[in-house]
Amino acid sequence: MNPEQRSPGPKSLRFAEIQIDLAPHRVICADEEIYLPPLEFKLLVLLLSKQGQVCSRDELIEAAWPATVFVEPRTVDVHVGRLRRTLRRSLRRDPIRTVRSIGYALNQN
Repeated sequence: MNPEQRSPGPKSLRFAEIQIDLAPHRVICADEEIYLPPLEFKLLVLLLSKQGQVCSRDELIEAAWPATVFVEPRTVDVHVGRLRRTLRRSLRRDPIRTVRSIGYALNQN
């Protein structure tokens, strides 16, 4: 397929009160713009793109870190924890569900 025929991916992602505008790297959470460092931004993009599905730690590593970097699963947990705290400040609830021994998913409630 030639590049002109490729359909562009989504320009934004939305889940409950969270919206990501991908090109400008903007995150709106509960009608408030929040700043996320690049790693947490990439983790949130994957979680939003797989709404309702569990993202494994390996998937999160692949989405957020360069392939040339070795990342321990615990490192993912630390960055998800930072993302969780940032989102919790705006939403007043925890939108990320931990699935023990597997990974993480977004929770609507």
